[in-house]
Amino acid sequence: MIRTGLAAALAIASLACSIDRADAAELPTRKPGLWEIKIKITGGVMPTAKMLHCTDEKTDREMSTMFNPMRPLACEKREVGRVEDYYTIDSICRFEGKSVTMHSDVKGDFTSKYTVITETKTREEEGIEPTITDMTLEATYLGACKPSQKPGDVTMAGGMTVN
Repeated sequence: MIRTGLAAALAIASLACSIDRADAAELPTRKPGLWEIKIKITGGVMPTAKMLHCTDEKTDREMSTMFNPMRPLACEKREVGRVEDYYTIDSICRFEGKSVTMHSDVKGDFTSKYTVITETKTREEEGIEPTITDMTLEATYLGACKPSQKPGDVTMAGGMTVN
């Protein structure tokens, strides 16, 4: 379960930290408002997670630096590319003594929906086969944020909200 949670956090952070790179392809910011995000992970024991995220352009840009466990010094490779109608993100990082290699395909219009499909290979030690985890993140735009929400609010399953 810890590996699965690590894979999800790293994949989301990889997407976020790649949004603001000026020297590579740039992912667009999402349409401001309320997004429903579903995360399904295979190769782990975590079931599908669902959350609601209230965002605006500033919040999307700030996520690139705030929620990033893979600091630039820990990653020897981090590239964003564009292939026809989708983006690719490739990263090789070290996290808590582990080698983490990720490849993501990002598709969608960022105004009504987008999908991120990520394969993460986590190697505990050299010479040992990596653990492979696949994650699919599906996001759907729901409309304006609720009056009680502010940009950055994330409501988890069970009702807990963090900003």
